[in-house]
Amino acid sequence: MLETRRVGDIEVVSLLDGVAGLEDSFEESFPEPAQAEWAPFHKNHPELVTPEGNWRLHVRCWLIRAGDRSILVDTGTGPVTSPTRSWWSGGAGRLPDELAAAGVGPADVDTIAITHVHDDHIGGTMSAPDDPAFPNARYLIHRADWDWVVHYADEDEEFREMFEALMKPIENAGLVELVSGTEVIAPAVRLRHLPGHTPGHQVIELASGEERLTITGDTFNHPALVANPDWTAGTDDDSDRAKASRREMLQDLADGRVFAPTHLAEPFGRATPGNNGRRIWRAETNSA
Repeated sequence: MLETRRVGDIEVVSLLDGVAGLEDSFEESFPEPAQAEWAPFHKNHPELVTPEGNWRLHVRCWLIRAGDRSILVDTGTGPVTSPTRSWWSGGAGRLPDELAAAGVGPADVDTIAITHVHDDHIGGTMSAPDDPAFPNARYLIHRADWDWVVHYADEDEEFREMFEALMKPIENAGLVELVSGTEVIAPAVRLRHLPGHTPGHQVIELASGEERLTITGDTFNHPALVANPDWTAGTDDDSDRAKASRREMLQDLADGRVFAPTHLAEPFGRATPGNNGRRIWRAETNSA
């Protein structure tokens, strides 16, 4: 059953693209904290740990229904032809099935807000090498992320494959719209630049009536980073900026609003006060 939240007149639907254990250890995924500091998080979030003690990654996308608009946030890991398959053991992404369960076909999606251009977020841009998965959508990608990939594509095979397989085809199809800063994409829905994880990482802020919800992308890709925003995440491009962005986001979340991270086991929750001035991820289930 799909989990949804109402934000005033807006509906947000969680779409679980897949779950898989990673080969990398927690030491490799989060190189800074001592492993003893992970013990309470492993105990409180066992669904995020494999039997071998590695990170079990959940990948989510989000459907926003705002009036007659169908806005998709990210495209997940993608089909078997996606470059994500080089490291993702969870099989083909389930996003098409999840959208179908929500009553939405690929042609119904009018906008895709890409939080950032890591391949588990843009892996589903193409349903096959020559077929854009969402032919009627405009892809909103931050210009800093686009330039970042283009810059490194000449010297890094991973960047080159990602650009050639997932980004260039939608550019050739005329589906890409590069954005900068804050971008209003629908009434009560806006993109906000929050860099660090990647240069163009962005979050999606929803505000309708008195209600607020933020889709935070990879600002917090584990509950430990809610409690410890200054821990280092191995996939952050700019560690210092990512830490600053986490602290900035936690200030916003102090008002009690719901937020929706990509990689946690639960789709919706809040950053509630904990010990020593820290915030703690508290999941909420509230299906509409």
